[in-house]
Amino acid sequence: MLLWDGGLIQTEICRRKNKPCHNGAIQQITLDEGDIYTIGDDGSVRVWDFETVDTAEPSEEGVKLEIEPLNELKVGHNVSLRSMVKDFTDESTLWYAQDSNGAIWLLDLSFMASSENPKQLFNYHAGVINGIGCCPINHLFATTADDGSVKVYNYANCEILTQKRFTKGGTSLKWLPLEVRFLN
Repeated sequence: MLLWDGGLIQTEICRRKNKPCHNGAIQQITLDEGDIYTIGDDGSVRVWDFETVDTAEPSEEGVKLEIEPLNELKVGHNVSLRSMVKDFTDESTLWYAQDSNGAIWLLDLSFMASSENPKQLFNYHAGVINGIGCCPINHLFATTADDGSVKVYNYANCEILTQKRFTKGGTSLKWLPLEVRFLN
């Protein structure tokens, strides 16, 4: 995390032993109630004390300042957080986070022993949808996308029935006609 003063870098914030604030890019920095929240490609949310960061002075050796986050939450493996918004109901500690792999997460950032684990609310394609096919006899459709996933939805119930991820993205999708499906 870089702190600027005018057009010059004043301080680089890092963790102990010169570890970066996140493993990968920081995607969002949010100030909330005196704390700085950072999210990143590593699927982690980290909370930093604003006052410590705001009054940071570089050491004599250079412009780096080593501090540790107040709290942190690893949302999950293969999670790459892109954005996060707070649920602004009365004194809520719940946040909603978007994962670039196609998921929307509900996060309890109270950091208490009774905090709920991250919960995946929705799972969408992470890339461009290249094909869609509709079932001729049911309330179903299937999609395939650049992210290698194929998903089958029941659009009457608004739910994903099944999904599978492949190593390569799909380019098109067609539901088989009834005549083909019932051949022996």
